[in-house]
Amino acid sequence: MKRIAFIHDKYPAGGAERITRDIAQYLSGFGGDYMTYAYITELDRSLLTDEDTKALNFRIIDKDRTDEIIRFIKEDKIDILTEVTWRLHGIMEIKEKTGCKVVFACHEEPFWHRHLLSRSEPGNFFKKILYRSMSPSRKEAAARKKSVKWTRKDYLTCDAFRVLCDEYGDIIRREFGIPAGNVEKDRIVTIENPEYTVSDINYDKEKIFLFSGRLENFSKRVDRLLRIWRKVQDRLPEWRLLIAGDGRDADELKALAEELGLQRAEFIGMQKDMKPLYRKASAVLLTSQTEGWPLCLTEAQAHGCIAVAFGCTAGVREILSPDGECGITVPPFDEDRYAEALIGIAGMEPERAMAMRKASVAKRALYSPEIISEKWKKLFDSLA
Repeated sequence: MKRIAFIHDKYPAGGAERITRDIAQYLSGFGGDYMTYAYITELDRSLLTDEDTKALNFRIIDKDRTDEIIRFIKEDKIDILTEVTWRLHGIMEIKEKTGCKVVFACHEEPFWHRHLLSRSEPGNFFKKILYRSMSPSRKEAAARKKSVKWTRKDYLTCDAFRVLCDEYGDIIRREFGIPAGNVEKDRIVTIENPEYTVSDINYDKEKIFLFSGRLENFSKRVDRLLRIWRKVQDRLPEWRLLIAGDGRDADELKALAEELGLQRAEFIGMQKDMKPLYRKASAVLLTSQTEGWPLCLTEAQAHGCIAVAFGCTAGVREILSPDGECGITVPPFDEDRYAEALIGIAGMEPERAMAMRKASVAKRALYSPEIISEKWKKLFDSLA
């Protein structure tokens, strides 16, 4: 039996946790050949589904306690530890004392930390003064340099480094100078995020634009969406904007919506089941600064919604390609062009809208849970 553990912070929280559950469910169908665990720092049992509890064995850990993690790995006889986006500080000690293999599962674009770091001031007083004196370009350069350093460490301490699309792997290889075909140094494996098949797709959509995601501005940039809605709301009096989700910037965003005088824009909070909203929504909107492989776009495609996003990363562009057939990609970060895209959707001929919806559903089939989970299985089998 192969024993595999996934490390998360909060569970459930978003797409990464859903993917862990999908992989665990798939592996559980192999007659007891696999046992899967979720090592969690914060577990909300009230939000767990039957699928979560059937597929995963949960352990509550202190992520800063290397000795505690080592104890759990030994007790559970873990063969492969999967770090999900955030690395463990004591990973080398963990590997040395347990002998387990490590997979680093990056659910973001390469060097994504730079977006967070460029917005974060140092805690030290003198460093803070120096930081504030830097130009935006110097701040971005410093943030990218640190992000590359972190990613290099993640890469060197893992046995496999999972990326979400081939272009992400190429970006990392170029940055780290990994020669093409170098088996010894190339630990990169491409595994996309899975998406479910929807058996009862509703193509009779309502005049609803939908956002689904965390309400945090450093990455999701919902403030952009609110400004875009201000541009179009008077031209689309029959349409509504629904914002599903919660997060640390929720109050700030609600205040901005009031300041902008938004109409028919409603914050509806976190939804345990998004399917009823996807069934009704004509289009799903994303205005992020950075994304790895956003599940809200593939969920939109699975439900026959038209997905719209800034083409900020290779993952977004891959999901929505061909542009104009399987979704709409807007040049980053042109809010006027985005507003015009929404006007275009509202006025789209029914035949063209239906063709885009059906092409989107067909694109989703490339990322079925069976196809993606089998890729994970092959990776785990090669390491165990």
